[in-house]
Amino acid sequence: MNTDSFDIHTSDYLPNGAQILQREYTERGWVMLCKWHGYQPYVTWRVDDAGNAYWGTYRRELIDAATDFQTKLEELTGRQHRTLGDLIMGH
Repeated sequence: MNTDSFDIHTSDYLPNGAQILQREYTERGWVMLCKWHGYQPYVTWRVDDAGNAYWGTYRRELIDAATDFQTKLEELTGRQHRTLGDLIMGH
């Protein structure tokens, strides 16, 4: 991927090639639910504005990754953001 064309707000993929399924910005930075590769293809990462992923949790099932995504958001903001059904359905 050409990282010059990466836009944290609109890109479908991170510079590392992971597909962005869900993204939320908090005052402490980005949290993203992504599909990557491997045995545990779903990952929740903190991501900087340049698209560099760090502090990841890897899961085999999307529902588990969506739960982790919601938990990370709640930890960072102190409030609930979306239901798991909304996350999985992409709303």
